[in-house]
Amino acid sequence: MDDRVKTGIDGLDKMLSGGMLAGSINLVEGAPGTGKTILAAQFLNEGLSSGESGVYLSLEEDKDSFYETMSFFGWDFKSMEGDKRFFYEYFRSEELGRHITEGYQILDNKVMSMGAKRLVIDSVAAYILISEKGLHERNELLKLFDNLRKWGVTVLLTSGMPGSRDAYGIDYMVDSIIRPYYPGRTDDSSPRKRFIEVEKMRGSTHSQMLHEMKITDKGIQVLGNIY
Repeated sequence: MDDRVKTGIDGLDKMLSGGMLAGSINLVEGAPGTGKTILAAQFLNEGLSSGESGVYLSLEEDKDSFYETMSFFGWDFKSMEGDKRFFYEYFRSEELGRHITEGYQILDNKVMSMGAKRLVIDSVAAYILISEKGLHERNELLKLFDNLRKWGVTVLLTSGMPGSRDAYGIDYMVDSIIRPYYPGRTDDSSPRKRFIEVEKMRGSTHSQMLHEMKITDKGIQVLGNIY
């Protein structure tokens, strides 16, 4: 039986036939406000709560802001960083460009020295945009994925740039694609609802249905299928 990595979201794990495959690279793609960063943090928190180590690379939010936001859900990443089981790195655009050219040394050192089991990059869309500034973005993406495979960690990438995975071939590089939605109202008297689906999962069966999703004070909750 394939080793499975729990996401921390029971309903999503059921959609994934038990969880993400260990060592896989998974893309969460959706528009702003659909819950991508919360899903990524919940995935990482699940591993940390089980005694694993994890790394979070953000290209969009500094550490203090992230810690404050996630404390709303009861996730104390600051304490886990103090226990040396969690590492958060925020790269501004100019720093990421330097990091890319230096061969991912910071991430490599942290992942290997901590024995990290989970890695989040939030977001790969920002990575692409920065890579386009004078670098060969397609080649840099290939280098990134080569490193991710070498480290053997279970990876969650986020992307809020529609069409980026098609334009750069990301959909072929990742092992699964998870898509949260937050569509507009069809009826002014009805509250907006969130949805989530698993579009692709290499090497495993998965739900083909669209499921309702909620963001609560304990994180993301996935409900029964809609259709």
